[in-house]
Amino acid sequence: MALANYNYASRWDQHLDGSPIKLEGDAGCLSVIGDVVSPRVSEDCSSKWKIVSSSGLHFAAQDGKGEYLCLEVNASDSRIVTKKCLCVGKDLSNLRTCADNPQSQWFKFVPTNV
Repeated sequence: MALANYNYASRWDQHLDGSPIKLEGDAGCLSVIGDVVSPRVSEDCSSKWKIVSSSGLHFAAQDGKGEYLCLEVNASDSRIVTKKCLCVGKDLSNLRTCADNPQSQWFKFVPTNV
């Protein structure tokens, strides 16, 4: 899974915070596999994605160990992976101080009428 030009993009949907992220027109859902691994599109819709920072831009779901991992863009190849959330604590609240730049983990669903 990678970022692409919007002309070739797939449409994704999430109806409620804490629910699966689904591929539009398909039975597939975005599933967490592990740390520094690309999420998979599968019929397993058990990954419940939630917004975990006050910015409203970090999407995280629990892996098989119960740890929350955030979506992140790998800068070297534009692949999307899941990684430990930057500037967010284990309790999913913002850290008081953070030396990391979390922008690689910022995602936003954009409403469309297409």
